[in-house]
Amino acid sequence: MANNYELLVEPRLDEIKEWAEKSTDKEIAAALKISYSSFKGYKKKYSALAGALASGRSEPNYEVLGAFHKKATGCEVKETTKERIDGKLVITKEVVKQIPPDTEAGKFWLKNRMPQQFSDTHKLDHEGTIRSEKLEDIISQLGGEGLDE
Repeated sequence: MANNYELLVEPRLDEIKEWAEKSTDKEIAAALKISYSSFKGYKKKYSALAGALASGRSEPNYEVLGAFHKKATGCEVKETTKERIDGKLVITKEVVKQIPPDTEAGKFWLKNRMPQQFSDTHKLDHEGTIRSEKLEDIISQLGGEGLDE
C-alpha cells in the first residue's frame, strides 16, 4: 500500500521543482495539501524531493549570476529593429552593440566573491596592553618640572 509521499508528492516532483523557484516550503506543502511538518519530514527522508527543491531554487540563481557577470565584465548585445512594411513585420536593421563593464557591478561582485581582499571593513587584530595613566602620574614621572604649585 502506498504512503502519502508516494500518492501526493512523488508524482508531482516536476511541479515541485518549478514551484521551488518562487515559493516557500510552506506554500508548496499547502499546494500539495499536506502539512508543513509532513513536508519537512519528507524532505529529510526522500532525496528525490530534496533534490527537486534544490534544483528548482538553484537554476534562477545561476541565471542571475550569469546576467550579473555579463554586466560586471561587459558584453555584446544584438539589437534588432522591426518595422511594418505593406502590413508585414520586417527586420530593417540589426546592430551589435558593445555594453561596457559596469564598475559598480564589478565592485559588488568582488566584495561578495572575494570578501577578504575587497571588503569595505577589515578586521584588525591587536595585541598588547592598554595603559591608563592619570595626569598626576605622568607629571611625577617627568619630575614635576615646570609646574607651579
